[in-house]
Amino acid sequence: MATTLLRPDQTFYPSARLAAEAPVETLAYLVTFDPTRKKPDGLVALDVDPKSKSYGKQVGRVDAPHAGDEFHHFGWNVCSSALCPYAAHPHLERRYLLVPGLRSSRIYVFDVKPDPKQPRLVHTIEAKEIADRAGYSRPHTIHCGPDGIYVSALGNPDGDAPGGVFVIDHNTFAVKGRWEIDRGPQRFAYDFWWHLGYDTAITSEWGTPNMVENGVNPELLLAGEYGHKLHIWDLPKRRHRQEIDLGKEQQMVLELRPAHDPSKAYGFVGVVTSLKDLSSSIWTWYRDGDTYKVEKVIEIPAEPADADDLPPLLKGFKAVPPLVTDINLSLDDRHLYVSAWGTGEFLQYDVSDPFKPNKTGSVHLGGIVRKAAHPSSGGPLNGGPQMVEISRDGKRRLPDQLAVCELGRAVLPRRDQELGDAHQRQARGRTESRQRLLYDIRAALAPGPPRRRRRFVRLVLLLVSGALWPWAALMLLGAYHGVNPGMGWLFAVARGLQEKSRCAVLTSLLPIAIGHEASIVIVVIAVSLTEQFLPPFFIRLLAALILVSFGVYKMVRPRSHPGGFGMRIGPAGLAAWSFLMSSAHGAGLMLAPVLLGLPVYAAYHSLREISLQAVAAASLHVAAMLFVMGVVSVIVYEKVGLGVLRRGWFNLDLGWSLVLIASGAVTLFTAI
Repeated sequence: MATTLLRPDQTFYPSARLAAEAPVETLAYLVTFDPTRKKPDGLVALDVDPKSKSYGKQVGRVDAPHAGDEFHHFGWNVCSSALCPYAAHPHLERRYLLVPGLRSSRIYVFDVKPDPKQPRLVHTIEAKEIADRAGYSRPHTIHCGPDGIYVSALGNPDGDAPGGVFVIDHNTFAVKGRWEIDRGPQRFAYDFWWHLGYDTAITSEWGTPNMVENGVNPELLLAGEYGHKLHIWDLPKRRHRQEIDLGKEQQMVLELRPAHDPSKAYGFVGVVTSLKDLSSSIWTWYRDGDTYKVEKVIEIPAEPADADDLPPLLKGFKAVPPLVTDINLSLDDRHLYVSAWGTGEFLQYDVSDPFKPNKTGSVHLGGIVRKAAHPSSGGPLNGGPQMVEISRDGKRRLPDQLAVCELGRAVLPRRDQELGDAHQRQARGRTESRQRLLYDIRAALAPGPPRRRRRFVRLVLLLVSGALWPWAALMLLGAYHGVNPGMGWLFAVARGLQEKSRCAVLTSLLPIAIGHEASIVIVVIAVSLTEQFLPPFFIRLLAALILVSFGVYKMVRPRSHPGGFGMRIGPAGLAAWSFLMSSAHGAGLMLAPVLLGLPVYAAYHSLREISLQAVAAASLHVAAMLFVMGVVSVIVYEKVGLGVLRRGWFNLDLGWSLVLIASGAVTLFTAI
C-alpha cells in the first residue's frame, strides 16, 4: 500500500491556528451499524460542501464484508502528529481510514484516495493478530501518533481486564505490539490522548468487554464498579506515572480532549453519570508542578420526567440523566461542545478560562423522553446527539448518532485542494535555475579574463578537483545535514516555541551537534582503522556495498526513529537523541567516499593519530552543520514559522536515501 509522498502532505499542520485557516471541508465520513448484527456495518461519505447540490446528503457507501462488527470510533493512518520533532515523518500520506469493529475485534483499512466518495477496503487486521501480538481485543479509539497508529482496546481476548493501548505500523498496518511497558494500577481502558510537548499521555476508563457488550449492568453501575479514574503516563517511556480517582460515584470517565495549544498542559474529560443525582459532569485536568490534578468545572443536572415515559432502569428515579457521551474542543481552545444523549441536548460552552466555563447555547435533538425533532424532519426523533466533530474553522458542528441504531463519528476531511498553479510555477523556477547553473559553469571554464562570478566558480572547481576537495565535501555535507530537520533544528525550534524563548533554541543546538559529532567520529575511526589492514580496493567495495544497502533499506523503511525520547529532555538527552538519530539515518556512512579520499589516512598508524584525524574531520563537518542549523533555526523561529514544513519541505527521507545510494555508487566507481 502506497503511503509516501514527494512533498509533505498538505493536510498536516504544525499548529492549530494554521489548521483553522485551511480551506473548509467538503467531505465527511461516518459509520453505521446494525444493532441486530444481521447486516454488515458501513462507512458512509457525506457531502458537506455548502455550494454543492448534494449538500448534507450521502454520496457514497462501502459495506464491511462481515456482519456484526459494530463500527464505532475510527480515524486516519497519519495526521499532523507526523510533524512531531523527535519522530518526524511528514511524507506519509493521509489516505487510509482505520475502522475497528468493537465486537468482532477486526480493524478494516479503507483507501479513500482513488475515489474519496467511494472508499475501498484494502486490508483487514484480524482479531487473532491483535490478540497474538498485543494481548488485547475490542479495539475502540484510533489516534495517529508520532511513531505509529495508537489504538485503545477495552480488554483481553477473554473479555476481561486489563484493557490498554497497542500500536500499528503506519507503513504496513502490522500490529507492532502492546504500548505499555509498566501499566501500574491501570485496569480499565477507553480513550487516550497526549500532551506531546510535555511527554505526557492520559487515558480514561469505561469497563471490560464483559461489563459493556450486553449493555450496562445495573448492579455493577450502582456499586460503582465502572471506570472512575484518569491515568497519567510518561509517553516516551511508556510507563504509568499517576492515578487520579474522581470518586466511585462518578461512573464512566470517557472522552478526553486536551488543549490544542502545545504550550498548555490541560484538558477536559466527560463523566457519563453520577450515582449521587444522575447528573453528568465535565472536569478539567491540569499540570501542577510535576503532577496532574483535576477539578469539576461543569455539572449538567438530570431532568425530571414522568415515570411512565422512562425505561425500567430509570422509573424509580423519575428523572432523565443527561448521559454525556462525547465532548469536543474547538481548535482555538475557546469553545467546548457537549453531547447529552439522554436528554437530547447539544451544548456549547465558552472555555476561554478552562476553570470557569460559561454556557453560551444549546439545541435539542432527540432524547429519551423529549424526542425533539430535527428541523428538517418534523417528526419525533429517537436517540440523541452522541459523537460530535467540529470543522477546523469552528463554524460547523456535526453531531452524530442521532438514532440509537446508527452509531458513527464524522471525520473531516481527507485532504485539501492541490495547489496546482503554484506547483507549476515552482517547477518552472527550478528548471530555469538549473539551466543558469550550467551556464555559469560553462562560462567559468571558458578561456579569457575571468569576471567576478567566474572567479568564484573557478575557486569552487579548484577545491573540488584539488587536494582540498575532501575537506570541502565534508563541509558541504555538514551544511546538508544542518538543513535536514531530522538532524535537529526542528527539535530546537519546537523547544523554543514550547518555552517561548529564543535562548531555548540556541542552547539546544550545541548538544545536538555534539551527539552528531560522536556518531561521525565513530565512522571516521572505523574507516581509518580498516585502511590499515585491507587493500583500498576491498575497502571501497565494502563501503559501496554498505552504502547502497543502507540507502535501499532507508528507502523501504525511511522512518526509523530512536525511541524513548520526548520533548522534555535536557542537554545530555538531546546529545543522546542526536547521536542515535544520526547513527540510525547513516549520517556518518554518507561521509565514507569523502573519508576514503583523504590522502593523509595511509600515513597514520597509531590509534592516537587516527583519533585526532577523526576528530578534526568530524569537527569541520559539524562546524558547518552547526552554523547552517543555527541560521535555519533562528530564521524559522523568528520569521518563517513551522508552516514552512508543509509549504516547502521536500521529501528529505527520500533524498537522504538517494544520497546514500549515490555515495555508494561513487565509491564503487572509484574502486573500479
